[in-house]
Amino acid sequence: MSHGSQSLGRRYPKHFEIPILLFLATVFLGAGLSMPLMNVEKMMFWKNEYSVLTGVTGLFNDREYFLSAILF
Repeated sequence: MSHGSQSLGRRYPKHFEIPILLFLATVFLGAGLSMPLMNVEKMMFWKNEYSVLTGVTGLFNDREYFLSAILF
């Protein structure tokens, strides 16, 4: 049997950290996409926070479909 058709669990049975790292990478990707990328404050009462997801939805709502697809 070639190594290409075996699962990673069978290939590397003692590497238990790989599923944990994949899970953490997924969690951190979700957090990184939804957390604020930039804060804008003007005076005392006006404050906006921008994240990647708000940028994508803003571009989509402005009918900038190509740019929102690239950013997504």
